[in-house]
Amino acid sequence: MFISILLLSLQISLLGTTLGGNVLIWPVEGSHWLNVKIIIDELITKQHNVTVLVASGALFITPSVSPSLTFEVYKVPFSKERVEGVIKSFVLTWLEHRPSPSTLWRFYQEMAKVIDDFHRVSREICDGVLKNEKLMEKLKKGKFEVLVSDPVFPCGDIVALKLGIPFIYSLRFSPASTVEKHCGKVPYPPSYVPAILSELTDKMSFADRQPMSWVTVKGTASEMELAAKHSKFPEIAATLFCSHS
Repeated sequence: MFISILLLSLQISLLGTTLGGNVLIWPVEGSHWLNVKIIIDELITKQHNVTVLVASGALFITPSVSPSLTFEVYKVPFSKERVEGVIKSFVLTWLEHRPSPSTLWRFYQEMAKVIDDFHRVSREICDGVLKNEKLMEKLKKGKFEVLVSDPVFPCGDIVALKLGIPFIYSLRFSPASTVEKHCGKVPYPPSYVPAILSELTDKMSFADRQPMSWVTVKGTASEMELAAKHSKFPEIAATLFCSHS
């Protein structure tokens, strides 16, 4: 009897209270939304209050009603059809010009056309939030403690910066490992370390190593181009290329 009481007392002493926090989500369309949705479900299970920022032209993200989940819809000048068109163009380009050591140049030429439209959409998404004073004021009053951002569309980190809260990326790498190289100062000799999404391994032939240098340069150039397209927001241009990474 004494031992039972002792064990019960020990268990009670180990109990603690868990208070849920307020989490802001910066999502991206397509398969990336499925990834973030898993994170959202887990946060709700842990008793956190989650708010998702959703563009009015969102294709796959459908607002729903839930006690712990809120969707904050903001206006953008594009429609669902435009988002669908960008996604289809990306998928078709990838399938028709699937990158390989011998086709990387052609692949990036075609993909550059898709990415240009992608940049326009991402810029309009940035404008939809950062230029919406009423929305930004509402978010400041929301007392969010952290922002979970999918880095495919920039601005999630800037929203966090404006709100004065930390942010977490939902992905663990950047295309061509650009951020890891320039921000994390990770040693990255292109002739020996394959770029992310290049579909190469650490065992490369001489023919494989040649295009790797070009992929590295292209990845860096794309990142700088993205920063330039958002130059109207100096904070974005600065943070896209290393700050807070």
